[in-house]
Amino acid sequence: MLLATWAGLGSTAALAQAGCRYTRVAGIPLRWTDGRPYIDGRIEDHPLPMLVDTGAADPVMSSAMAESLGLSLRHAQERWVGIDGESQGYYARVRSLAVGPLEFSRLKVRVRDDSSESLMVLGAGFLFQHDLELGQGALNLLQPHGCGDGSLAYWADDVPVVPLERSVDGAAVVIVRLDGQALRALIDSGAQTSVLDLPAARRLGFRPEDGVAIGRLNDSQALGPQAWRAPFRSFAIGPEEISRPHLTVADLSAAARQQASGFGGPAAIGDRIDLLLGADFLQSHRVLFAFSQRRFYFSYLGGDIFMVPAISAAAAPAPSASATPPNAH
Repeated sequence: MLLATWAGLGSTAALAQAGCRYTRVAGIPLRWTDGRPYIDGRIEDHPLPMLVDTGAADPVMSSAMAESLGLSLRHAQERWVGIDGESQGYYARVRSLAVGPLEFSRLKVRVRDDSSESLMVLGAGFLFQHDLELGQGALNLLQPHGCGDGSLAYWADDVPVVPLERSVDGAAVVIVRLDGQALRALIDSGAQTSVLDLPAARRLGFRPEDGVAIGRLNDSQALGPQAWRAPFRSFAIGPEEISRPHLTVADLSAAARQQASGFGGPAAIGDRIDLLLGADFLQSHRVLFAFSQRRFYFSYLGGDIFMVPAISAAAAPAPSASATPPNAH
């Protein structure tokens, strides 16, 4: 159940009268495949799909992708680690990388030693150079002009909003409440499901023997920490509240305790993050990462959250179908 009582920061009409312009720097078609968001881009004139991963620190590609592009790999000085385990670090230099109308030249891109999947990941360091909006079918990069503290959620009035901060790796972090306890949540569009860190779960009274074991987080490689599914009383972000959510629990902070450095997996590695708020949450919301104001705006669109029915469609105001920001150029 969603408790839908919230106070908005102001209407879009009022902002227009105040002279606020929200300029679209780029608008790129977005699609959800296997529960994760992708856009089309180019590396050295080779068109290819790119994973939009707000939980990764930097752009990173798999070794299979680097090989298919004919890129030379160089050893990094350090080994990299993520929730799948530790691996040798590599990097490659690319002459150009383009996403929509944006093009970047002479980039040093991290390479993950993974021959199982040809994949290019765009991380927070690339994505959050502007305000970033993720909807069902579009990724918009936006720049405010003369907006001050007014609401930047142009698609509807009274859109919920919470403070936004950066992790040590530059990713997006918000405060949520699980069973009434405040937790630091990293917003991770690269994670198909939201994951609660085991130490945080233990603070809430979770015991592994009480959960349902579901194997490893990365089933294809039999790597990564053991995971469980467990019920909780409530989850809340700002005014949005979900009763009786079931969450995945895993020991995400184990690698951080080994004092290892991340390779572009969840930026929770090396930071005190209690929860990865994953693509299952994002796919049911229209969201705006407004780092220009240090705010995170979110509107419920419908469907399940955390892979269980949790919110009724009547609980939140219906967002506008428009995908074009006002005053977009």
